[in-house]
This record gives sequence, C-alpha cells and structure tokens, in this order.
Amino acid sequence: MQSKASVAIPVTGGKVITTPQLGPVGGRIVAEVFLGLMFADPGSYLNQNPHWTPAAGRGYALKDFVLFALKSS
Repeated sequence: MQSKASVAIPVTGGKVITTPQLGPVGGRIVAEVFLGLMFADPGSYLNQNPHWTPAAGRGYALKDFVLFALKSS
C-alpha cells in the first residue's frame, strides 16, 4: 500500500506537490541498491570512510544522507 506525502520543492519557489511513497519492501529494495552502489564505488564516501555512522543515530533517513553528501561536496 502506498501513502502520499506533501513535499516542498525548493527549486520551484515553495511549490508543494503530493507524491506517492514506497512501502517497507520497496523502500528496503531501493536502500539496498543505493548501498550496493556506494560500496561498489571505490571513490564513494562509504568506501573512503567505512566506519562512518550518522550523528543523528536511529531515524537517519536517505534524505539526511543526501543532505550530508551535498554539504560535503
């Protein structure tokens, strides 16, 4: 079952859209693909710093990792 969430789009001047979200299985598949890609890339942050853990601890989401990556670049 998909749920919908309102998401603020920063590049459109505050426009809000409603998007479908993945369920737990779909989210797990997407997360495992992202992790597989990051671990397979020798230049990725996870390979450069394999003992990295998020400062936020539990509840750290993909959006938080993307924001961290954007701030680090």
